Amino acid sequence: MTTDYAHLIMQNHIDCPTLACPVKRQAKLCLVEAGLLTPDSHRTREMGH
Repeated sequence: MTTDYAHLIMQNHIDCPTLACPVKRQAKLCLVEAGLLTPDSHRTREMGH
């Protein structure tokens, strides 16, 4: 997945909880691995975002 496509997915799936949406989860992982997204260390995985 390209980072441009990952950005598009994140925008289109903005209301999806990350844990419930495998497409958004993959896009987020792509952006994190590319260094373009830093997960909020104050949020927990249970929040789903």
